[in-house]
Amino acid sequence: MPDQLMEATVHDPSTRTQWFVVLPDIDGSRAVAGQILSRATHVVNYDSGHPWLAGVWDTDSFRLLSTNAGRLALVGQYSTASAEGLRNARSIDSVTESLPGSYHVIAQLADRMRVRGTASGVRRVYHCRHDGITIASDRAEILAGLIGHQVDERELALRLVVPIAPHPLGDNSVWQGVRAVPPDSDLEFDIATGSTRECRRWRAPVPTLPLTEAANRVRTALSDAVDARTSAGGLIGSDLSGGMDSTSLCFLAARGDSRVVAYTCLSLDPADDDLQWAKLAAERMPHVEHEIVPADEIARHYADLGVPAEPFDEPCLPIAERARLRSALRRPRERGARLHLTGFGGDELASGSSSYLRGMLWRDPWHALHLARVYRATFRWSWWETLQLTGRVRSYRSWFRNSLAEPRPSEPNQTIPVDWGYPAKLPSWMPSDAVAFIRDIFRAAAEDASPIDADPSQHFHLTCLRGSARIVAQFEQVAANTGVTLAAPFYDDAVVEAFLSARPDERSTPWQYKPLLTTAMRGIVPSENLARITKAGSPVHEITGRRLHRGILSALWDDSQLARLGLIDVARLREMFEDSRQMDAQQDAYHRTLAAELWLRDVANRR
Repeated sequence: MPDQLMEATVHDPSTRTQWFVVLPDIDGSRAVAGQILSRATHVVNYDSGHPWLAGVWDTDSFRLLSTNAGRLALVGQYSTASAEGLRNARSIDSVTESLPGSYHVIAQLADRMRVRGTASGVRRVYHCRHDGITIASDRAEILAGLIGHQVDERELALRLVVPIAPHPLGDNSVWQGVRAVPPDSDLEFDIATGSTRECRRWRAPVPTLPLTEAANRVRTALSDAVDARTSAGGLIGSDLSGGMDSTSLCFLAARGDSRVVAYTCLSLDPADDDLQWAKLAAERMPHVEHEIVPADEIARHYADLGVPAEPFDEPCLPIAERARLRSALRRPRERGARLHLTGFGGDELASGSSSYLRGMLWRDPWHALHLARVYRATFRWSWWETLQLTGRVRSYRSWFRNSLAEPRPSEPNQTIPVDWGYPAKLPSWMPSDAVAFIRDIFRAAAEDASPIDADPSQHFHLTCLRGSARIVAQFEQVAANTGVTLAAPFYDDAVVEAFLSARPDERSTPWQYKPLLTTAMRGIVPSENLARITKAGSPVHEITGRRLHRGILSALWDDSQLARLGLIDVARLREMFEDSRQMDAQQDAYHRTLAAELWLRDVANRR
């Protein structure tokens, strides 16, 4: 029987969010998934007539292919022309190794089926059991709705940890009964029985490539990633902040088949020098239209917090910036751009960190000490911070046992040497019972905790990458609700692998800003732009938004859902909010608390 693609009635027109579910080929699956199927705009059946895939997706993002070994479904961002070459694919690995982009793969091969997201975690896979049948999806919220929208308070509490709970804590779904597949793993179904298992399919490369060789890989991978978005032609938008990440993507896009409009959003900070660098880049791209967006067109931080949010899978960390993104995408949407490129992820991959120094000290002490001396002078490390290098790298379990610091969060120094990660901290407005609850979780998890990668520096970078990928996935969902597809090529698997393959001391040095990306983009991005060493990062937008929306932010805690769960002390939070210096020091903790509070309210409204 040929592949069956059926149209269904849309019963949930309130959101443009896309999603899909995957079902085994067994009796009863249609009845179990009936609620989900009633919301789907598309259903693809097995030969037996049982539903295989169902969901809401744009036809441009979905591809169904018959292959020599079975059939494949692709959902996401890729070149449709290149996807046609997959008809000879015999494994899911051959698909992701040969097709650039960011997408889910559902592969039905013989009696097995695999569901795969991306190694960065921008595209996740979730699964749950309902009436004895396992259902998989790219959206945890869809599965949670099937089994009752019950919040896992343990996982929710871990979302308040600053800057992030150490792996594996906080990696799972925030919904009871819904499990998140690790980003480096596939979910495999036995099609006939419906049994499942998680299979690790990806490991970070050993970081041994010298700068030139790694840069060549980055250049190829990033070029292919951008080509995957531009090959369909038409009009696309692109951020052109003037920073190296967005500038690189814009120059790569300018070489493709799409017509590109580059957007530079002006800052409220008069000292921000992004505009001059953006203009310098635009002058070198005569075929790219450059639009400068006035600062008053962009919403302030914390705007529209009272507007119902998209049905996020978990608390939306960039909720304070949601209105800013929506307003920034207004022009691309009105111009009819089918896609908008962003440089998100460039900092996490291209900046690197000094986290490799402690391990290097024992392998190559003279080189490590020389680097440490320059780092200390450049970033003004204290002697105490520098002396941290002399200790041996602890085992992951040993580090984990001591990873939870006193509940006094502050922004971590992004340059000081670490081994496995930054100390985890808790909001100062968290009650003692909640602190004790989280400490118990940490102690229990430490008994069998294992790192993502055996190399502490790689583990650290992967942890940071996964954390930022959550934010980008939420930004993509916000953008989709405005009618614009947001594309972040730095999170593509091949791009991540290329960056992580470089020697850490050449990927990050105290002498040069983003040396790996700079080397990779020579000949593509003008040398004048590659020479930029400044980076805009003023807190003026945060402070201005906080002041402008002070009343709304204060009233928000009058009937706090988090307080009902015993996770925050509202009086202490209000006291902190009145002290601008404390607020600046605990901004990340406040954003996490705000995200959890607003998410809980949205969940209550959906039940």
